[in-house]
Amino acid sequence: SLQPVETIGSWLKPFVARRITPLALRNPFCLHSPGRIHGRHRLRCRMLSVLIVDDQDQIRQLIRDTLERAGYHVEEARDGKEGLQRYRENSVDLVLMDILMPDQDGLEAIMALRREFPDSRIIAMTGGIDGVGVPNFLDVATMLGARLTLQKPFELQTLLDAVAAEVMS
Repeated sequence: SLQPVETIGSWLKPFVARRITPLALRNPFCLHSPGRIHGRHRLRCRMLSVLIVDDQDQIRQLIRDTLERAGYHVEEARDGKEGLQRYRENSVDLVLMDILMPDQDGLEAIMALRREFPDSRIIAMTGGIDGVGVPNFLDVATMLGARLTLQKPFELQTLLDAVAAEVMS
């Protein structure tokens, strides 16, 4: 049976209103409170994980802080080569991939990820401006397998919305 709304926490109210029991909740609904106990029910879930691949330390840190505050587990890599290695070591739910990076750029990394891990979820992002006759980097990223794209600079809420949409799809 359902517990009174007041006793289970405000984050569960929308689910209770829709008659979903705490035992029925699974990822991604328990994002913000993995392992919490409500009454006699223990929510079994894990934090969703995101790998940020970007060569700019400040960008990685800002995205990391934003995603961690939203309840995600975050890992980082400085370029496509390091990002691919981290993904091989510890598969994550989503990759945020910058396009323009040294060593191995994001486009090469997206191709390698999709070749080795066809089900990988990737959001490509770039602040690069296209020149005359140069294909749009984000369009190319989409053709190579990125599921969503973000043009830098972007609002942090836009990032959170994109990440939530991708991990819940």
